[in-house]
Amino acid sequence: LFLLKSDLQWSEDAADILGQGGSGTIIYRAKYRGHPVAIKRFHFKKCKQ
Repeated sequence: LFLLKSDLQWSEDAADILGQGGSGTIIYRAKYRGHPVAIKRFHFKKCKQ
């Protein structure tokens, strides 16, 4: 499954954080083509701490 990054709307604001996973991942609230979704991002700097 491939998604168009240009159709994804999200920010790294604290208000959009839904949760945190292991190994430096953070789950954010986002929208894809107007539909609510969640995205998981890996933050390398947080993992190194």
